[in-house]
Parts: sequence; C-alpha cells; structure tokens
Amino acid sequence: MLKLGIIGTGQISHEFIKAAKLSGSYQLQAVLSRSLTSAQTFAKPYQDVKLYTDLAAFLDSPLDIVYIASPNSLHFQHAKQTILAGKNAIIEKPAVSRPEQWQELIDLSIKHNVFIFEAARNYHEVAFDSIRQFLADKTIWGAYFTFAKYSSKMKALLSGEEPNVFSARFSGGALMDLGIYPIYAAHTLFGTPKATTYKAYQLENTIDLNGHGSLIYPNFQVGILTGKNINSHLPSEIYTDQGTLTLNSIESIKSAVFCSLDGEETILPIQPAQHPMLEEAQAFAHILSSKNRLLYEKWLDTAKNVHENLFAMRQDAGIRFEVDDDKKHFPNPWKNTLEELGFTTFTTIQEKIFEPISNGDTVLGISPTGTGKTLAYLFPSLLKLQPKKAQQLLILAPNTELAGQIFEVCKIWAEPLGLTAQLFISGSSQKRQIERLKKGPEIIIGTPGRIFELVKLKKIKMMNIETIILDEFDQLLSDSQYHFVDKITRYAPRSHQLVYMSATAKFDHNKIAENTLAINIDDQVLDNIQHFYIQVEKRDKVELLRKLSNVADFRGLVFFNALSDLGSAEEKLQYREANAVSLASDVNVKFRKVILDKFKEHQITLLLATDLVARGIDIDSLECVVNYELPRDLETYTHRSGRTGRMGKEGSVITFISHPEELKTLKKYASVREIILKNQELYVN
Repeated sequence: MLKLGIIGTGQISHEFIKAAKLSGSYQLQAVLSRSLTSAQTFAKPYQDVKLYTDLAAFLDSPLDIVYIASPNSLHFQHAKQTILAGKNAIIEKPAVSRPEQWQELIDLSIKHNVFIFEAARNYHEVAFDSIRQFLADKTIWGAYFTFAKYSSKMKALLSGEEPNVFSARFSGGALMDLGIYPIYAAHTLFGTPKATTYKAYQLENTIDLNGHGSLIYPNFQVGILTGKNINSHLPSEIYTDQGTLTLNSIESIKSAVFCSLDGEETILPIQPAQHPMLEEAQAFAHILSSKNRLLYEKWLDTAKNVHENLFAMRQDAGIRFEVDDDKKHFPNPWKNTLEELGFTTFTTIQEKIFEPISNGDTVLGISPTGTGKTLAYLFPSLLKLQPKKAQQLLILAPNTELAGQIFEVCKIWAEPLGLTAQLFISGSSQKRQIERLKKGPEIIIGTPGRIFELVKLKKIKMMNIETIILDEFDQLLSDSQYHFVDKITRYAPRSHQLVYMSATAKFDHNKIAENTLAINIDDQVLDNIQHFYIQVEKRDKVELLRKLSNVADFRGLVFFNALSDLGSAEEKLQYREANAVSLASDVNVKFRKVILDKFKEHQITLLLATDLVARGIDIDSLECVVNYELPRDLETYTHRSGRTGRMGKEGSVITFISHPEELKTLKKYASVREIILKNQELYVN
C-alpha cells in the first residue's frame, strides 16, 4: 500500500481519496492545510490521519506519494518541495502554469529518483483505448470537443469578489481548469498538433470565462469549447471518412456511438469506471510498482506538449498570470540587481520581444531610444547561453561608443550566470584581442570591421555562433557597414538566429532576412517626458543656450542639424564663458570618453552634438534634450526625445522655434505622436 499524503482540502481531494481507496493501492496517512480547523473538517470522514499546517513537517512524515490539489499557481512550488523531500507526486491538473515549470519538475524528479504525475483524469481512461482502436482504419477529417461547467464560484465573482479559480494570481480560468481535458483527449487520440488558436470572453484581469480554440493538425482541426460561466450539454464528435463518432463527453466517457455515412449505428463497448478518477489512480500505482519507464516517459512527454499548447493558447488570447512576470524566472542574482536598480516592470519592447528571442525566432525590434532595447535583447539571449561553451552570441554595433556601452551593460548581467563577454573594436590592439579570444568568451561584442578581420583570421569561429544581434541595425545596414555585416553573417551556420534592433524604421527592407517577426512599437509615447518649445529669434539662440547653462541643476544634450552651426555655437558659448563642450566627429575616442564622463558627472552643463556623432551615446537620468533647431523629420525628433526620460524617469525636450512654419511642423509632429506641446518662456540672466 502506498502511504498517501494530501495537500489541499477542496472537494477534488475527497474525490481522489475515494478513487485511491477503490484502487486498493493507497492508504491515506496525512493531510496538509493552511489552518488546523480546515484540516480537521476535511479529515472527519477518515480515520488515523495526521494533520499538518507546516509543509516541511508534512513532507518529513513517512509518505510514499503526495496528491497536490492546492490553487493552480501553487502546484509548482508544492510539487518542487515534495520532490526535494524524496516523495513521489501526483499533481492535479494543471500541474504547472508555464511549460518550463513542467520541465524543471521532470529534471528535478530524475535527480531525486522519484516519479511525478499530472492528474488529468481523462488521459488515463481505458475508453480511449477502445476509441483509438476503432478509429485505426479511418481517416480523420476533424473533431469537436466540449467541456464547460458553470462554476460554483460564479456567484462570488458576480458579487465583486475574485475567487482563486478566476484569479490571475492563482492561474485560473476556463482554459486551464477545463479546457485541458479536450486538449488531453486530442493528444491521446491524434498526437501533438502543429499549431493552436484560442479566443475567449475575458475578465478585466485577462482571465477567461469561456472560449473557443483550435488544435491544428496537418490534415484536420480539432475545435474545442470550454467555459466556467456556462454549462454545455453538447456531445463531442469525431469526423471521419466513414462517418461520425459521438461521445457523451470528453471525460468520464459512458457512451460512444458511430454513425456511418449511410446511417448505420455501431455502439462501442465502453465500460465506465466506478469513479471518474479511479483509472488514473490505478495507472499511477501501476507505474510505481512496475517501474515501466517507457510508458512513464510517454506520459511526461504528453504532459509537456499539452502545457506548451496551453501556454500558446493563453498567449493567443492575451491571458496573463502573475507567474508570467518574466522576472520571476530570472536567476536570483538578477532579481537582486533589478531590485537594487528599482526595476519594477518591463518596458513594452522588453515584454514583447522576450518570448520570440527565447524561442529562437528571427526578430525585428523597433522601439524609441530610452525604452530599454539593450536589456530587451540581452535578457532572453543571455539566458539561452551555456557557460564554458565559447562564442555563442555575437552582438554588432555601428560604432565604438555603442559597442562599449553594450559591453559594460552585458557584463553586469552575464557575470552572475558564469558567462564572459569580450569587446572587439577598431582602434584597439588586435594582438591583445586575439589573446582574449583564447579565454573562450561566450559573448562577443564589437564593430563590424574589426569582427570581420578576426573572422577572416579564423580567430572568431562563426560556426559556433547561434545568435547574431544587430544593434542600431539601420546604421549597420548602411552602405559603409553593410558589406561587413553581410560577410560576417554568411560565415554563420544556416540555423543561426538574427535579432535586429533599432529606434527607427528607416532602413532597406530588402536587407532583412525572410520570415522575420516584426515587433514595432516606434509609435510608443513616453508620457514621462514633457515637450516644450521656445520662440526665439535665430540670432538669439546662442544667448538662450547661455541662459539655459546658468539654470541651477540643468544639464542638456543640445542637437544641431548642421556641424557648422555646432562649431559656431560652441565658439560663441565658450567666449561667453558658458559651460558647454561639443562632441564633434573629429574628437578622438579617448577624448570623447573624457567629455562624456564629465557630462555624466554633471561637470559639463551643455553637450553639443549632431545626430551622427551622438549615435550610441547612452546617458542615464539625462534631464533635458534641446533641439537648437527643429529636427528635419518626425523620426529624428522621436529619436532625440528618447535620450531623456529613460526607463520611466522624468525628462524634458525643448525645441527652439524661429519661424511660424517651424511651429506648424512641430505641432504636426506632436499630433502624430500624441504629444502635448507647451509654449515656454525663460527668465534667466
């Protein structure tokens, strides 16, 4: 007899105990509940049962197997603790909220030499064996499976409460609780579908009350209907080239009747079990006694595929659980760093691009400057890397400044994972760079020219590269850089992943790989940025800059459309003893770094630049961007604006206006981007 422990004191646990008793293979030993009172109430029908309110003490008791029926989102942690305690686990469906949790439980159970089972009762119904055999000589043309039951918690929901079964915190909803049965049935009868869809009627918290979905196979589809705010009495049907098989239900099957195309009926010999959960209880006990690894691994694999389907269907419908907060799946050192940085939520680009990059898709990500694009691609890319396996990730940047900044950011997140990044840029010793490659960095960051030199020398082994990221790809695809980028990617394996990232959609689309998934949020409005304009005569602009430089705690990045205007303004400002320095294109790399460091440390008030020389500059907490003249187009205005107000911090953009037509154009920019423009005057000596 298997010594059985129970976690969760709902009605489903009573039902499993009944089935376990009928099987003759289990003996109830212990019950865990959050309160002693609820444990006592639950255990009244049973004898000689020990009651616990502490999980550690419960798992320390002499149990062989634990049935887990806590709220959905708690299944994973309870199962994990059960496995770590060396106990076998039966986890009520859905066993997990996300597919990677199931894989983690599998890996953990193997390590601790225990078994885990998902209690999705219809998967183990003997009736499906008869149905499979009957369908063996028929061509499947489609199926429609229904499972919808009006929840006893609907009254509480309608009165304004949020019961666990309708909670994002507890991974509730119709698809997870009931839709899983039709999905398991489809896997049992037809195998794994190649694609899925799901559309639902949802609460404000995105949890589904009911929905329709499709499981798409190469030559047919299985439609499903599920719901917790409706009762469905519809039968389930399987359509074949010879007729239709009708089941009274998709779980607890009691009848299966086949009606041929000419109207002849065949009744399949279905023998219902004494209890809906009896056959699964028997199946679990059989595996534990027989150690039939082949059958057991088939169950694990089916459950894995089912949970991948559930997750894809949730994504399709936009159903989000609290556990879907991707930071919860981050390594602890990352979580600590995020907490220290005050990082509470992902930006839109970080949230939308995480899954596609994680899945290995070729992705195009367009998002304004300041929305966290670097971390958007670093987070999922770094989590895919294997320590000690050299040269897996290549990140290309159009200039040395941006490459250096990516390198510094990457180190923060790579080192806690045991990963090493190295920087390879022009202007640095190639010999030293080759020496660094001998240390086997997993991550290579650099500019295309130098990277290509090292590829030609066979110092960078492109056949090892799994992912190539092109940051500011609109610049990398320009005439001066593209031939290097193209040659580098040609050395990579055919299966390599490409990630294109930029703040602008201005690029040659013919240079983008086919079947690229586009994630474009370049119309995102950063509402933490205030937009001002100051009307000023052209001849007075330099004096206005001087006045700005005298404003207490002011620091601004000043953009010029022409390099000649920048040089002239710098000369006049320095003559008037304003704290202003230019970042001209002829400034060498070391001096640029000195200037940028001083600006970041508030030792310089005004940093003068053009769009070209400002490429790759990343300044945290920049208070203000100043447009010395109206940007030539909306893209440029947006790109410049993104330099301030980064990661949710406050920022402002000031545009100097010298002509009524400029103001008209600026207002057009504002209307397209839904920006509120404010007319500002400056009263400073």
